[in-house]
Amino acid sequence: GAEVELERRDFHERLRTAVGHLSESQRQVFLRVDMEHQDQKDVAKALGIKFGTLRTTLHFARKRLATVLRQMEKST
Repeated sequence: GAEVELERRDFHERLRTAVGHLSESQRQVFLRVDMEHQDQKDVAKALGIKFGTLRTTLHFARKRLATVLRQMEKST
């Protein structure tokens, strides 16, 4: 219902803010892989980075996002 929709919108709003805390490369990787569901190997190729680098970047991007989102939860 409307409540779920509102929560989802709220989460996306927070996520957008949190993504702003990532480095440029982390943001690129996270948006392409996790948001647009592009293939990781394709993303690595598109960004001109090694697959291993992409995996590491994605890992740190997700960790950073989790941390930022947690801090945002606390501050509300």
